[in-house]
Amino acid sequence: MIVKQYTIQYIDALNQEVKASIVASSKNEALSRLCIDKTNLISVSIKYFLGRGIPINVQLQILTRVAGGVLSGETTKQYLPSIVDDFRVLKNNAALVLEEIKKGKTLSELLSHLNIHPLCIKIIRNGEQSGTLADSIKEAKQLLKLEDKIQKATGKTLLSELFYLLSAFALIFIGPTFVVDFYQDIENNGAVMHRRISTDILFFLNDFSIYGLIILILVISVIALRLKLFLQRFRRIYPMSIFP
Repeated sequence: MIVKQYTIQYIDALNQEVKASIVASSKNEALSRLCIDKTNLISVSIKYFLGRGIPINVQLQILTRVAGGVLSGETTKQYLPSIVDDFRVLKNNAALVLEEIKKGKTLSELLSHLNIHPLCIKIIRNGEQSGTLADSIKEAKQLLKLEDKIQKATGKTLLSELFYLLSAFALIFIGPTFVVDFYQDIENNGAVMHRRISTDILFFLNDFSIYGLIILILVISVIALRLKLFLQRFRRIYPMSIFP
């Protein structure tokens, strides 16, 4: 999925020029989420890229570091900037997080700017409200581990199904070629082979295998596109992403 990242240069409350980057659908949304007044805006640049999100194993490492900071009694200002600096995938949001820390935002609000799984953010927010932040981070990590298992299991299933599908394609579009060559070799040696309906079908598949394969590829492409659109809508209903 192609997403837009806005890099905004503006004047902050200390009358200093600051840059912040955020993924948003429009400039107005980016300014709204960053709480930037249009009168303080200097410039805006847009970068398009494929948004694949942060890998689950990296999110687990981030939450482990966060849990360590929480258990040690440190404030987000003490431990979160170093975490952002240590992970390359978080570099683009470093300036934004520092600004949000200065505003006194909660941990869940800060993590929402780091592309952490939305359900994890909700769990941590509930922990902040109930006073069980450390336990909520542990629960969020368990959620990520569960999703990781689901993605890996789904990936293995898709690979096995793909293997069977490719095998079927080979039998349909490549297999007839060997049978036709066998019949032609026999006929070239002067022997007469009586054809049946089954052999006629094989000859037909051999004659139109290229065209059939092109049609089949087009059909599969259309189905895959429709399936992708379905999954994108389905993920709005089902809280966990089935596919990586």
